[in-house]
Amino acid sequence: MIKYLKSLADKFINAQIWKKALTVALALLYLVALLSVIIKLDVVITTPGSFNTTAYTKGSETQAGVIKIDTENEPGKIYTIGVYSHIRVTLFQYLISRLSGDINVDDYDPGSDLSKKEEAIRGDIHREFAMQHALILAYTEAAKVDPTIHIAYEFKGLIVSAVLPGSKSNLEQRDLITHINDEEITSLDQFRTRIALIPGNTAFTLTVLRPNGTEYVEKRISAQKTPYNDAYVFDVEVYDYYVLDPDNTTPKYEIATSFPSRGSSGGAMTALAIYNALLSEDVTGGLRICGTGTINVQGVVGKIGGVEQKIVTAKLYGAEVFFVGVDDYEDAKKKYDEIKADFHLISVESFAQILTELERLRGESDE
Repeated sequence: MIKYLKSLADKFINAQIWKKALTVALALLYLVALLSVIIKLDVVITTPGSFNTTAYTKGSETQAGVIKIDTENEPGKIYTIGVYSHIRVTLFQYLISRLSGDINVDDYDPGSDLSKKEEAIRGDIHREFAMQHALILAYTEAAKVDPTIHIAYEFKGLIVSAVLPGSKSNLEQRDLITHINDEEITSLDQFRTRIALIPGNTAFTLTVLRPNGTEYVEKRISAQKTPYNDAYVFDVEVYDYYVLDPDNTTPKYEIATSFPSRGSSGGAMTALAIYNALLSEDVTGGLRICGTGTINVQGVVGKIGGVEQKIVTAKLYGAEVFFVGVDDYEDAKKKYDEIKADFHLISVESFAQILTELERLRGESDE
């Protein structure tokens, strides 16, 4: 090997000038290419993604989706939209992403943002409670049409989906907060009210159920708010968490064991698909429907991320209707106009408004 390398060195030394220059240029080019796939940048890239199936029934042509409802009804063509998010990408990936106006690039701060692993756990938690909220809302609303429909559930507390770096809360992801200063928590709104009344530099006690294998262990922990600018904040992300009782729910349902994406942005469309699968009347009017927005048990559609990439995805997959929350509508409309999309882009605040808009579209198609 040494002799071979020495031979190469001798050939290079004795080579013509243009051959030396070419060799050096190619070596530098190779080095740059190598570094471009090794060096990572502190950015997050979000790209267009895919359509995901939602609810299906025994009467569905395709037996695939995230939840099966035990009816013979046709659930309609209702889809959630997933986007692809990449944390700390390589220089090569970053440069490629800058070639498209449909890819979003944001700064990533390892000191204040969640790690890749923490974001993955957060996404799984969001997906879990989003399904809970969608089921509760869909069954509750469908029961107003058909009283034989019923869902059994119980509020368990607030689930911790994210703990920001530097937090003084002593909480962990997946903790279930049940009490604050020995007062039982009954809702997220009540918890926020209690937190707001606590002075910034005052410790308070949280009672939590912390996962330990397949069981939960009750713990009492001391927490504090974290200084932020000129105020104090509780830099922990929490959401209402419920336990569902499938055995006492009618019709029965079966949640998939694997999912095509993480997060809670598909909550509104999942609720709509479940609602449609529960009732004999198809509220979609045969339209190919998609949308984005979180949902809670009160039916409020919430803000999400990556709406521009979801608009692009909707056009690629031939959507006819796209529902979007009011907080995301402006960004969605800007991208909609930019790519000259031709589907119905509808801003909504609530699940009830989604149903009203679908009724309007059905009426227009009948004229």
